[in-house]
Amino acid sequence: MKRISDAESARIAAHEPYASPQVVGQRARPSLPIAERLVQTDALDEVERADAAGPAAPGGRERGAVSVTATGAV
Repeated sequence: MKRISDAESARIAAHEPYASPQVVGQRARPSLPIAERLVQTDALDEVERADAAGPAAPGGRERGAVSVTATGAV
């Protein structure tokens, strides 16, 4: 993603995986311009679909948790 600092990129990557767009904001705390850019570039689409899958699986990892990348979710 253009105009994202190495520090902010590292902070976003350090808190993966994410189960919902709200979790991205709570854990990674992206700056407003970067959060807006993630939305504009559809980088949170997969995270949003994972959120729709439902709550965390019992005793396990967040259901549908995905990672956010500069080019989208993987």
